[in-house]
Amino acid sequence: MKDIKIYFIATRPWSYSMTFISILLGSLVAFKTGSFSLIAFIITISGGILIHGATNVLNDYFDTKYKVDTEIAPTTRYRPHPIIGGYLSKNEVLVESLIMYFLAFICGVILIVYFSSKIIYICIIGLLISIFYTGKPISLKYRALGELAVFVIWGPLMVSGAYIVQRDMFSLDALLISIPQGLLVALVLFANNARDTKYDESRKIKTIGMLQSGERNIKIFILFLGFTYIYTLFMILFNIVSPVGIIVFLSIPVAITLLKKFKNSFTDNADALTAKLVNIYGGLLCITLLLEKIIY
Repeated sequence: MKDIKIYFIATRPWSYSMTFISILLGSLVAFKTGSFSLIAFIITISGGILIHGATNVLNDYFDTKYKVDTEIAPTTRYRPHPIIGGYLSKNEVLVESLIMYFLAFICGVILIVYFSSKIIYICIIGLLISIFYTGKPISLKYRALGELAVFVIWGPLMVSGAYIVQRDMFSLDALLISIPQGLLVALVLFANNARDTKYDESRKIKTIGMLQSGERNIKIFILFLGFTYIYTLFMILFNIVSPVGIIVFLSIPVAITLLKKFKNSFTDNADALTAKLVNIYGGLLCITLLLEKIIY
């Protein structure tokens, strides 16, 4: 039997922080109103991380099966690839993803039965996007729809879903607060794809980064990054978050450093650097919501 560590690394655990922050945001919006179940939160986090890991593993399976990932794929230089690196076979990777999906399914059933039946639709949409992100016949990632899928999952679905679990109702505030988090996570994928355009083109797949020049990709990155902070100001001005939300702007120096590094082109670690900003921005937004509960 393979070392459990190999299976764990295959799920890309370093990316779980983004899932944790998205679910925490929705839960904290509910906590502000006085309703919060720690058990529901733990199960939601567990289910979210399981589906995240299952998606990552299944993506590696399909990317290898469809020969998108090969020995010369850029991704093999940036992270351990379980199949191409020879750590796990295709079948082992597939079985691992199915086990994680099954465990996530159990978490979903518990949440639906004991906390809110309303999240069944969010669970179904999330599962379909997860499977068909690379799975045929839809393959969102290969049709320049990857960033949109990522925005929907780590933005509205996770944040609103976490709120609904806690309150058994929809929240416009949770939806609005999910927008910048979803956009920033989508920028992680965008930076990754914009960096790998030449290889992706050789594999005959489409990404947003391939639809325009490298210089325009950098401008798009700057545009959406700037919009995130303008939107944050909008949330403060329209009382979606309190004036305490000004602390989120402490992440601007990190964003500026990021843009300086991407001045001419996306670096090899562009996705990791962008993910760092996601964690800092999202963490500060979570602190904002927690302080609102304490202060107000």
